Amino acid sequence: MTKAYETLISENYTQATKQFARLSSKYSVYPEIWYQYGSCCMETGDYDTAIASFNKAAELYENSVMYDDKLGLRNDALVTIGEVHLLRHDFDSAKDQFEKCLSLKNDRDLIIAIAATYIRLGFTAECEAYFAEKGIDLAELR
Repeated sequence: MTKAYETLISENYTQATKQFARLSSKYSVYPEIWYQYGSCCMETGDYDTAIASFNKAAELYENSVMYDDKLGLRNDALVTIGEVHLLRHDFDSAKDQFEKCLSLKNDRDLIIAIAATYIRLGFTAECEAYFAEKGIDLAELR
C-alpha cells in the first residue's frame, strides 16, 4: 500500500491507478483505498471509474482505519463526485450531487467545501448561481 501512495504523491497517476485498482480488489472493504483510486482515476480522466470509486468510498466510510473523521471522509468523497461532474462540464449532475451532499449534512463546512470546489475549478458564476438559488450568501460565511 505504501508504494501506491508514494506513486500517487509523485504524481504518476497512471501507475498509481493500476496499483490502487489492485489494492481495491484485494482490500475492497477499505474506503481510503477506494478514495485514492477515485482520485487517480479523476487525474487520468477516467471519470466513470472515479465516480464509482468515490461512491464506494462513501458507502464504506464506516470501515475507515486511517481517518478519525469517518463522516468527513464520506462527505469528501461525495463532494468530489460533484467535482468530477464539474470537470465534465455537467453542471446539472454536479448540482444534483451537491444537493445530495447538503441533504446529508447542511452546515457551514460543507457549503464552503462545495463553493471551494466550484471556485477552484474556475466556475465562479455557476457557484454564485447555485448558492443564490438556495438563498445562501457566501459572503456571510466568512
